[in-house]
This record gives sequence, C-alpha cells and structure tokens, in this order.
Amino acid sequence: MSLLKSIFGILIIIFFVFTSCTKSIDSSPKCTEQQKNIKEKLSSAAVQSKFVSEFIFSNETKPSLLMTWAGNQTLIIVTIRTQGVLTRDSSVYRSTNDGRTFVNITAKILEAGATSSALLVSQSLGLQRNPAQPARIYLACHDPAKLGGATGLLYYTLDGGATWHLSSPGFPVQSAQILFHTDKPDWLLAQAGDKLYLSVNAGQDWRLIKKRVFKASWGVSADDKDSIYAAFDGEASFVSLLRDGVASSNHRLPGRQLAKLTDFTAGSNNWKTLAEKIYSYNNKDGFIFISKSDEGKAESRHLEVSTDCGKTFVRTQLPSATPDRFFVILDTSDGLAFVHIDAGNYLGYGTLYTSNSLGQVFSKSLERNFYPPLGGSSDFYKVESMRGAFLSTVLHSDASMHSVITHNRGAVWRHLSKPDGVTCTTTDGGPCYLQVASYYSISRSVPADQPRSAPSAVGLLIVHGHTAAKLQSNPADVYISSDGGYSWYLALKGPHRVQIGNNGNFLVAVEKSANGSSPQVVKFSTDAGRCWHSHRFTTEDYVFTGLLTEPGNRALTVAIWGYVSELHHWRVFVVDLGVLLSRSCTDSDYESWLSNGAVNYDNANHQACVLGAKETIKRLKADSMCASTYSYKPQTSVTPCECTKDDFECEFGYTRPVNSLDCVRDPDVPTPRICDANTVKKIITEGYRKLPRNRCQGGFQPNVTHQEVLHEASCPQPTEDPRARDGRLLIQSIEQQRQQAELDKTRRTVGLMVPLAITVAILLAIVLSLVVLARHRERRRRRLAFHYSIVSAAGRRGDEADGEDVEYQAADDILQGSGGGGSGGFYNATGATERRPTNGGGKMRASDKQALLGGGEDDEAPIF
Repeated sequence: MSLLKSIFGILIIIFFVFTSCTKSIDSSPKCTEQQKNIKEKLSSAAVQSKFVSEFIFSNETKPSLLMTWAGNQTLIIVTIRTQGVLTRDSSVYRSTNDGRTFVNITAKILEAGATSSALLVSQSLGLQRNPAQPARIYLACHDPAKLGGATGLLYYTLDGGATWHLSSPGFPVQSAQILFHTDKPDWLLAQAGDKLYLSVNAGQDWRLIKKRVFKASWGVSADDKDSIYAAFDGEASFVSLLRDGVASSNHRLPGRQLAKLTDFTAGSNNWKTLAEKIYSYNNKDGFIFISKSDEGKAESRHLEVSTDCGKTFVRTQLPSATPDRFFVILDTSDGLAFVHIDAGNYLGYGTLYTSNSLGQVFSKSLERNFYPPLGGSSDFYKVESMRGAFLSTVLHSDASMHSVITHNRGAVWRHLSKPDGVTCTTTDGGPCYLQVASYYSISRSVPADQPRSAPSAVGLLIVHGHTAAKLQSNPADVYISSDGGYSWYLALKGPHRVQIGNNGNFLVAVEKSANGSSPQVVKFSTDAGRCWHSHRFTTEDYVFTGLLTEPGNRALTVAIWGYVSELHHWRVFVVDLGVLLSRSCTDSDYESWLSNGAVNYDNANHQACVLGAKETIKRLKADSMCASTYSYKPQTSVTPCECTKDDFECEFGYTRPVNSLDCVRDPDVPTPRICDANTVKKIITEGYRKLPRNRCQGGFQPNVTHQEVLHEASCPQPTEDPRARDGRLLIQSIEQQRQQAELDKTRRTVGLMVPLAITVAILLAIVLSLVVLARHRERRRRRLAFHYSIVSAAGRRGDEADGEDVEYQAADDILQGSGGGGSGGFYNATGATERRPTNGGGKMRASDKQALLGGGEDDEAPIF
C-alpha cells in the first residue's frame, strides 16, 4: 500500500510539473518550432550569461530603495535607511549599462561642495526626474547640520549623473514637489508646504513667489506654457445655514482663489486673480476646471471650465456636488473631458459624462459607472495603444460588477468579447464575457496585476481577468488583445507580473505565486503573448520586489529586483532580449495594420474605422524576430470614413444604453438652453452630437441642431475661443435651467391635477351622499326595531312585564338580527329590520306602525 501511495504521489508531482511547464505555452506547430530555436540559442553557457546577468549590492543593506532612469541606458538608484521621518543614511549608485553593473557615486556627489560627509536623501520626495529631460535628476536632501530644520540641500545633475551640483535653496526642499516646465528645462517650481518657489537657472537659485498655496502648476496650452497657476487661501467668508428652519452656526465658505502669473523673469509678482471661492482646480490638455461653491449653498459646489487660459469661466452642464457625493475628472485628452459624478449616499457608483470640445455641455456616457466612495480605486483606464479606447466597470443593481470597453471616447460602451476556446465560469447560464480584474480588484487582494499598454506597442493590451458573467474574486489569468480590445486570447494561466519591451516586440512575465515565494523562472514572448518561452534565472531564494523596464517601453532589457532576506543585500537580475533579437528590424518586418482592424461590431461597411477614419499603422509582424530602434515611432496614415452612429455621442439630455447605438431621451433632464446675442434659446436636437476631433464624412447625418427663441435676456459675451464652432455661444446657468425645468414640471402637474381634482371632488360628494343616506336608513331601522320590540313585548307579557328590561333586551336582539346573526331577523322592503313575535303574541296594529314610522328625535334616545 505504501508503494502505491508513493507511486501515486510521484505521478501527481509529475502532473503538476508538466502542467506548470505547459499551461501557459501554445502547442501549435509554429510555436513548437519557435521554442526549439530559442532553446538552441540558450543552450550555450556564454549566451545564457549574456541573456541574464546578476548584480549583488554586497555591502548594501539599507532597507529602502528609490530608482529612476536617466536615459541612454543609465539608471540612478538611491538606498536609504531612516529613523522615524528623518534619513539616517543613504547611498547613490549609477549604472550605464541598463543595470548590469552599478558604481557607488555617493562620494562623487559630496564633492559638489557639501561641508559634511553624509548624504541624507529624503525618502518621500528625495529622487525627482524631469520627464521631458530624463538626464536632469534632483536629489532633495536633509541638511546634516540642521536635521529636522526648515532648510535642506539640493543636489542635481544635468548629464545623467556624470557631474553634480549643489544648491542651498533656503527652504525645506526635502519635502517639496518639483514641477518641471515642459519646454524650458531650467525653469522649475517647488511647492514646500504652503509656499511656492521659482528657479529659472535649473535649481541653483530660488525665490519665493507665493504664500498660502495649496496647489500650483505650469500652463499647458501652446500659448500659455510660460504661465504659472496657483490656488491659494484668501479671506474666508461665512454664511448662516438653516437646519429645520433654525439658523445654525456660521459655515465657512472657501476663501481660496485661483491666480495666474505671467511676467516673472524680471522678479515681478503681479498675480492676476482668475476665480474666487474655489475648492480646487485642474489644468490639463487645454481645459481649466475649477470646483466652486454654489451661491448661498455652503455645502454644495459645482464645476466651471475655461478653455481660454482662465480669461472666462463657464458653469458646466453637470449636477452640483454635495457632502455625500463628488465629481472626479478622469481624463481630458483628445479634446474632451471624462467626468464621473457620484450618485450620492456612498452607493459606490455614479454617472460618467463626456464633454463637448469646450468642456461646457456634457452628455451621459456610462450609467452606474463604478467608483468606490471614500477614496477607493476606480477601474477607469485609458488604453494607450489604441486612440479613443477606455476600460471601466459597471456596478449593477444586483451588486454584480461587469467590465466594459469603449473605442470611441465613451460614445458607445460594450462588454469585452469572450476569448475563443476558454470555458466560461458562470453558473446561472447568463451571457459570458471577459471580466477585467483591475485596480479595485487588486485593492481587494484579488491576485492580479493592473492593465498594461504603451503608445509605441500599437494595439497591444494586457489585462488580468476571468471569462465569466461578472467579476470574480479568485486568482486571475492573463489575457491579451492585439487589436486594442476587440478580440482576446488567453496568454498565461494564473496571475503574473508582465512588462512590455522594445515597443511591443517582446513581453516578459514572472509568476505571482500564491504562497508568496519569489519567482525563479522568467517567461518571455516575441509574438504578443501567443507563444511563450521559459528560462530559470536563479535557484536561490530571495524576496521579489518588482519587474521593471525603462519608461516608454523601448529598451531591450527588463530588470527583476529583490533582496536576500537574511542580510537584506539588494540584487538585480537583468534579462536582455537583445541577445535573442540580435537582428535590427527592416521594412519587411513591418505590416500595414488597420487600427480597429476587426469588423466594427454591427456595421461591416464601417470596418476598421476609429473616430471617423481608417488609421493604417505600420507595426511589427507577430513572427518577426528583430529589434526596433530606440527612437522608433509608429507611422500612421489616415483616410476618412462615412459617418455612422458610432461617430456620434448623445447630446445633453439623452442617454445610450450599453451595447446600443441609439440615443434615447432622458425625461429627467431638462432641455439645454444657451445665450446667443442677448437671446435665450433652447437647443432642439435629435440627440446626437459628433465626437470632438472625429473625422468622418457623409453617411449618417442627424438633423442639424437648431435653436428656438424663448425670451429676451442679457447674456455675458464670451471671449473668442479658436476651438469653438461658434465662439459667441455660452451655456446658460444650470440653475436657471433647473428653475425653468421645475416651472415646466409644475405647469404639467397643474394641467394634470385640475381635472383629477374635479373628478375626485365629484366622487367624494357621491360617497358622502351615500354615507348620509345610509346613516339615515340606519336610524330609521333602529327606531323601528326599538318600538316594535316594545309592542311585541307588551303583547306577550302585558302590564306585568318590565318594559325597560324588555326594551334593552329586545333592542339587543334586533341589533344582532340586523347583522344577520340573530334569530328571526329579516329585512323588509323599506330597509328597516323587523322581528316577528315568536310566542304568538299580539299583532302590530296599523295605528302603532304608523306611529313608529313617524317617530321624532325623542324616539331615538333610548337606542343611543
């Protein structure tokens, strides 16, 4: 028996080993041949040593590590040991060969002029890099002579760490966020606490330009990049709130202001105020959004927008936010804004809106868009490899969550198509789709990784998820799309860390173990994840900390970082795919690929059209074993398409259900109104609005939106905006629209209620008449019953009877009989109840009966 158990155990081990080696690898003949070739290349020990190199920081045991890329295969890392919030010790290392080897340059940095031998780099904001000029790196440090003091030291390099300079800014730079100008690398802003500082010579000299600042930024528009924006605290105002009709304590309205500084090179500090009583602002992609307090409503705020660099602000067509609801600006690229408006009451969902090109008029894009309250993680994700594509999650009324995708900037959302050949895990027989385990799932400890895409890896999108009817909580698998999310295939079983390299020419992955053990096998693919290869890079135990590649996904190397747990020695394994992709790509390695190349859902004539045009992109063939250049950029040619409903979003007041192209009128939203030449006009539309920057021509063309004059009004004249189709138009205040909507609603209600009230009054009169008549008949019945009982009793008992007792007893009998429960009772033609004598007593005389029928008020008294 023990022998059988041993054999059975060995078979199980063999099975798991076999499945672990094959479950993530394609078994097609093409993949088998590719695996054979890769295996032959890696069979040489010399090739293996080049394919994976290891570097151990043998004398480095500091527990924290910061890293950045400085361009041209250069890495800068900082190791830090802290004591409380202060840095006790730090070291700086530099690599010029993609991390294969490092040199300690701490002493070289200190030669820049420091008076101490200690370099104390801040752990929070100590390593900062200019994203437009990666060779410019800044080390924000504590001053060893003034630990915990109000000043710090700033070391910086302009050449990727070859030489270093020292600055003493005179403020706590170790806790300051540096803001870099996009075109002028010498211009820097630093916000330390609530003070804003400026340098125009790469950080050598600084001056204070604004106090009480809570947020600052450089301008972003082409003609506004040299401007500085700052939101700062001014004088607060107070209002008295009414609660249940009683005035409560004063409520503080925001005293924050948004201001702009344009002339600062000569030392000027002439700030121009752009807006007052704001909560916050967002300046990106040509839109300046401000969150502002509603007039007279201290706990309510709304969103205003400017597209003319802050000259004018217009209130957006969006609901106001209240203490239990919020709005979030999720994206402002490609000429429109995505804004999520929370539903309130901490329900975890809201409505996703998209704007027109001016950011003023918004349309419903996605209802019940999931966004957890109280600072949770949203699943909204912009697909960098496909223009106009976004992922999100919908929270249904039954609390189930479902992934959706759009390929036209939110005009139409659809479920992610089910991958071919994958079994669905649904148990209720419902529809099955790909459900993406994204940021929220990860925050809830679902074994998964965030979505991956890169602009240079055209069409490539990597997600973790499940093939199911709704989001799952078990470990996710890796799915890949090579056409921007139209179709999917299963790439790897189980959760992995995945990185994109060399503009999508290869993928590298390491498995995320369920028991927390660190990976010892690296997996890689050279055909967008269809065929995978495995290579064991170490047999030693270590603590895995990350799989990293250079920002931009252009390098041929990927680094696996970790440390030895006992000594905490940092180590890095560099996987160099350049060893296998040794040939440079030529024109024959690229193919012309139509963006959105699959048939575009329901319309075969609209094949491969994205945002109104066919985009033909040169991208690498899946079976090309070559390396693209570091400066490679995809080449694109554009041909306009015929317009379809896909090219339109729904106008304000219309909504489009998931998996539908039709815009349906929302009865709860008022018709928008605009101000044009001092005249208020109502927009009349069929519900469709062409997407900003959509290039379609002809085809589906809804009736042109026109305007109907409502009444004369005085409207503010906006500044001409070059992006507006008609720069004279301004959206009327949402409050005025709501008031008009309430008035219209009241009129409709009155029109319905008047005839209804008349009808109800008539019915009430009839009912009251019947009640009065019934009561009158009841009184007559009781009088008849009472007097008849006396006459009957007198006929039976004569003068000896106790008339009073008989009266009450008889009356009780009659009342019971009238209810159908007594003995001998019946209803006569007049509705009065009579009781026939049971003992053959005297007969009612005609004169007696006549007297009973004509009885007065005195006759009723004994009954009541």
